[in-house]
Amino acid sequence: MARFSRITIYLLSLIVLLSSCGKLAVFTQPYEETTQVEIRSLAEGGVLNKNDTVSFVIHSALKEEQDITLMITLCLHSGEVIWDTSLEAPLLNEELELLLPELETGYYLLKFTTASEAGNSSERTVNFFYVEGSYRILGITSYPPIILPQTDTLLKAELSIPDGSNPYIRWSRDGNLIAQGSLAQGLDKINWPAPNKEGIYTILVELFPFAPPQGKEYSFTSGTTLNAELYILSHTILQESDLRPENSYFSLFHFNGDLKDSGVSSKEKQGTVPAAELEVIGNPTLVTIQDTVGYRLSAADGFRLPRLILPVKDGLLLPFTLTMGLLTETAEPGGELIKVRSKDDSLNLAVFFDSSGNPAVKIRIADQEIIAPSRFTGFNKNQEHFISLSVLPREDYLSIQWFLDGYQSTTSVFKPAAKRISGQGETIICGTELFSGVVTELGVYFQDSQKRATVNPDIYSQAMQKKHRHNLIYAQSFDGIFLPGELSSEGQVKTAGGFLVLSGAASLQLPPLAMEERSLHIELIFEPALTPDSRITLLREKSEVPFITIASDGLISLPNGTVKKLPALKTERALTITLSPQEEETMKVVIAAGIHSRELILPSTGAAADLNLKLTCLTDADKPLIIDRITVLHND
Repeated sequence: MARFSRITIYLLSLIVLLSSCGKLAVFTQPYEETTQVEIRSLAEGGVLNKNDTVSFVIHSALKEEQDITLMITLCLHSGEVIWDTSLEAPLLNEELELLLPELETGYYLLKFTTASEAGNSSERTVNFFYVEGSYRILGITSYPPIILPQTDTLLKAELSIPDGSNPYIRWSRDGNLIAQGSLAQGLDKINWPAPNKEGIYTILVELFPFAPPQGKEYSFTSGTTLNAELYILSHTILQESDLRPENSYFSLFHFNGDLKDSGVSSKEKQGTVPAAELEVIGNPTLVTIQDTVGYRLSAADGFRLPRLILPVKDGLLLPFTLTMGLLTETAEPGGELIKVRSKDDSLNLAVFFDSSGNPAVKIRIADQEIIAPSRFTGFNKNQEHFISLSVLPREDYLSIQWFLDGYQSTTSVFKPAAKRISGQGETIICGTELFSGVVTELGVYFQDSQKRATVNPDIYSQAMQKKHRHNLIYAQSFDGIFLPGELSSEGQVKTAGGFLVLSGAASLQLPPLAMEERSLHIELIFEPALTPDSRITLLREKSEVPFITIASDGLISLPNGTVKKLPALKTERALTITLSPQEEETMKVVIAAGIHSRELILPSTGAAADLNLKLTCLTDADKPLIIDRITVLHND
C-alpha cells in the first residue's frame, strides 16, 4: 500500500514525561476506553518539517493487557491511504516516536488505531501540514489605532513565512467567520466593520500553510493562531499626521475608517441638508500607506457631499485652504480631484490634473473663469503628498496659492467679477475615469484660533513638525493673513502672498530659542536676498548687546571688534546659522550662505541660556526686507 520508495518508522521507548513535550501543542482526549493514543508533539492543524518526529503515548488502564495491535495510517486530505504500518504489542504508557516517510509538502491526515483481542479499540486522527520552513503570525495591527463604533477598520496580520509560499488565512470573531483566503488574494489584511457598541472584541487569525481542497473549508482550527483584543471607543484620538485643530476646519475628513465630517460644518446644517457624512460612489477601499490609512479610489470611485465643502457666508466666498493627503496612481489630463458646484451655478470650482501632470484649479464665478496651475516640482506618482490650495477673496482681487508638502510653489492674483454666491450645492471627490489613487486626508481650513476668517497660516510649520518631530523648535512661512502672534515686531511689518515684509525702520524678533546641550540650527530664506539696508543680530538672554551682527554687505561683526566677511550674503537667498556647544565653555558658530561659510569660536551662552534672533530693516532703507520662511531646529 506504500507509495514511497523509502519508508522508515522508528518506535523508540522514552521516559514518560509529566508534561507535554515537543515544539507543538498537545492534542488529548479524556480516557474513555481501556486503551487510547495521546499525540503529544503534533496539534490538530499543526505542521511538521522534514525529519520532525511525532511523539505519542498509548495509555492503558490494564498494564497486563499486552494483546494490543497498533496500526498507523497516513492519508491524503481526500482520505486516500498512501502509507501504513502496524506493530504488535507496543510499549504501553511510555512515550514513543514516529518518523514519517519522506513526503511532498501538503495537507495530510495521520491516524492511530489500537485494537485488542478482547474487542476493545481506540482511534485518534490528526490533520497536519508537511512543510519546509517556519510559519508564524507575529502580530495583528489595526488601522486606525483608535477604532470608533460602526467604522471600517483595516486589520493586518504580520506574517513570517517561507519565501515564495502562499498560505491560507482565516479571520473570525467569537467563532463567527469574517473572511478567509490566500495571501495572494490579499487576505493578510481585511476591512472589518466595527460593531456599533463600545467594548473589547477578540479577533482570531489562523494561518494554514496551504489552501484547503477546492470547494471545501477547513473543519478544524489551525495549529498556528493569534488572538488580538480590539478596543472600540466612543471618541477618536488624532494622530500626528491628521489635520488639526478640527475647529479651524469648515469641512474635515480624516478617512480613518469612516466618512464623517469632523469640521465645524458637521455641527450645522446647510439649509435642510445634514452635513455629517460623505456618500459613496463606486467601491472605495480602506488601505494603509506607511503609518496612515486612506481610501483607494479606482477609476470612477469617489464620494459625494450634498452641500458645498467650501465656506460661504452672506453670499460671499470666505478665505479657505483646501488640503488633501494624496497618493496618485494614475492621472490623465482633466482628471478631477474635487468639484464644487453651487445650486444656481454661481460658483464652480474644480481641482484637476493639467497637461503637465500637476494639479491645477479652475474657478468660475458668474461668467468669468480663472485657471491657476500649481507648477509643482517633485510631485511624484505612487508617493504620498500633501497638496494645499489657499484661496483669499478680497474686494478687488482674488489671491491663489499652491503648496506641496508645506512648501509654497506659486502665487496668482486675479480680478474676478463680482457676484453673490449661493450657499447651497454639492461636492464631488474624485469619481472620474481619469484618476485613481489613495486619499488619506481632506480638509478645508477657514478660521484661526480666534475665529478670524483666514487661509491656513500653519501649512509650512505643520509640514516641518511632521518632518522633524521633536527636533523642531520653530517654523514659519507667513502663509496666513495675520502676523503670527508669537513674533515681536516694530514698525511697518505685514504679510503678503506668503512673505513677511519689513519696510523702513522695522524689526522682527523671534521667541527665545533654547540652546540646551544640542546644536541649534537656524535657516532664513529671503526674497530675493538680504537687502542692503538690513541687519541680523543674535543676542544672549536679557542682553541688549548683540554677540553677532550680520550685515547685508557680508560683514559679520563681534563685540570685540573682530570682523569676518561672507560676500555671498549679497546674492544668496538662504542664510544658515549653526551654534554648537563646545568644551571649555565655548561654542562654535558656523554662518553659511550658498557654498561659502565662516566659522567662529565664541564664549558659551550656557546650556540653559536662551537666544534672541532679531531681523532689522534700517530707517533709510530703499528696499523692504522680504522674508520667505524661518526654520529653527535642534541637530542631534
